[in-house]
Amino acid sequence: MILRLASAMFVAAVVVPVAAHACKLPKALSGWPEVEIPAGRVAWKRLSGPIRVGKPFALEVAGCLKAGAVRRLRVGATMPAHGHGMNYKPTEKTLAPGWSRFDGFLFHMPGTWQLTFDLYGPAGRVRLTATVDVTR
Repeated sequence: MILRLASAMFVAAVVVPVAAHACKLPKALSGWPEVEIPAGRVAWKRLSGPIRVGKPFALEVAGCLKAGAVRRLRVGATMPAHGHGMNYKPTEKTLAPGWSRFDGFLFHMPGTWQLTFDLYGPAGRVRLTATVDVTR
């Protein structure tokens, strides 16, 4: 009885810290563009061809946090050189925890846009960004 208890405590001491620092995305996302920072990771892909000025597009996005599960995922876009964002708000369809499809993106100007991925978890919000150059 004492030997079993000692073994169980050893496993718990080894497994819990490893799981607390894991941030793994599903294998199905292999090959998607990714952004990673110490606090988390996000993978995303376009679902509707190249991004062009004035043409609506959709994104599928999945994220993970090293400090716990993603409770909410938000995606937006800004044009830093001009200090503004989009004129439209994409709609979200949750596919799984930390994995969503966003429809209704539309970039109304050519230039450099910054996608923002906000992952909300137990420790608050973590923001990751990716740059996209948009042409006519």
